[in-house]
Amino acid sequence: MEFAQVREYVAGDDVRTIDWNVTARAGKPFVREYQEERELTLIVACDLSGSQFFGSKAKFKRETAAELAAVLAFSALRNNDKVGLYLFSDRKERFTPPRKGRRHALAIVRDVLAFEPTGTRTRLGDSLDTLTRLLHRRAIIVLVSDFQDEGWERSLRRASRKHDLIPVLIEDPREDGLPDVPAWL
Repeated sequence: MEFAQVREYVAGDDVRTIDWNVTARAGKPFVREYQEERELTLIVACDLSGSQFFGSKAKFKRETAAELAAVLAFSALRNNDKVGLYLFSDRKERFTPPRKGRRHALAIVRDVLAFEPTGTRTRLGDSLDTLTRLLHRRAIIVLVSDFQDEGWERSLRRASRKHDLIPVLIEDPREDGLPDVPAWL
């Protein structure tokens, strides 16, 4: 917690926060206010496997992931937090270390939209283990994927012990069933 300001006491304020020096000088009670230190580290981990290029409505799943990355990057920028990017398929495709700044946030969005991955499959568990090894400090990891892989649960648990992990499922309604069309005989 970091000192923010001193303000006049209001009924209901915690008496432990009264600043007795200011109160003595002013002749009426004043309290100290504190604010939480920010500067968190946010990592947006995006699955860029071939399944992310699927979309039956207005956009691909990859475009939805890019919109989410944009919201997260600019929210981090507004909160004075650092944001980084980890793109993966069946391997680590790109890691952009966390930084601050508008240019950096725009670069993250551009990378999610324009980066061409070399892999087409998904190895979510291995990719998550690689990311965990890359990060030396505790971070908030937002894992954006369609989770079209098997055996990633153990890696997810391991990563969540070291970091705050938020999985986000990107899906399309057509992945679960075929559209109603006349049968071809």
